[in-house]
Amino acid sequence: MQKPKVLHTLVLALALAGLSGCPFAPEKGKTPPPPDPDPYKEPTSASNVLDNLVKAYETRDIVEYRKLFDEDEFFFEFAQVDRDRDPTIPAGWDFPTDQLSTENMFQDDTIDKIVLDFTKLERVAATAEDQLPGGAAGVWKVPAQNVHLEVHTVGEDGQPLEFLVDGDGADFFFREYADQPAPSGAPSWKIIRWRDKPVGGLLSMGEIKSGRF
Repeated sequence: MQKPKVLHTLVLALALAGLSGCPFAPEKGKTPPPPDPDPYKEPTSASNVLDNLVKAYETRDIVEYRKLFDEDEFFFEFAQVDRDRDPTIPAGWDFPTDQLSTENMFQDDTIDKIVLDFTKLERVAATAEDQLPGGAAGVWKVPAQNVHLEVHTVGEDGQPLEFLVDGDGADFFFREYADQPAPSGAPSWKIIRWRDKPVGGLLSMGEIKSGRF
């Protein structure tokens, strides 16, 4: 069967374009740019999970945020200094309460931007001195220093307003889950406890989470 004349003409034009160096032809020595990488890392280490925590805050992605925690064991522990300031703040709260609080913050239309940063120290095995309710067996700790959180919002007068946590600390406690492998097949890591450790600033992470600011 004879090819349609229009198709034959198009093929010929493209062939000539490749020979003449017209814009239809790819430039020599150049390859197409790679696709944008996934901003979230595989949860195959405590360090990766904490990087994902920062990314989830800054992208306000509650779906990715939920993946970071053991839903059955997780507990956010408020600091005693916050409870002294406000006796209505509890000792801590469980996974569903933390998720609801975080989701409300992420979806708040008055919040324009969230910035989170901190310095991760080396992972160490938890000990009895960490006073974990379930004991220290199988638990790892990553201390965090220089915790810096910015929540950019607007005040009642409609003017820009920033809530700032700066220089605080925290302890993140993890378990490794060989029965819940990451896509690569390696065991996944999840946060089981987040212990807020403010250093006396005007505002703490716990107070941001509790909404008392």
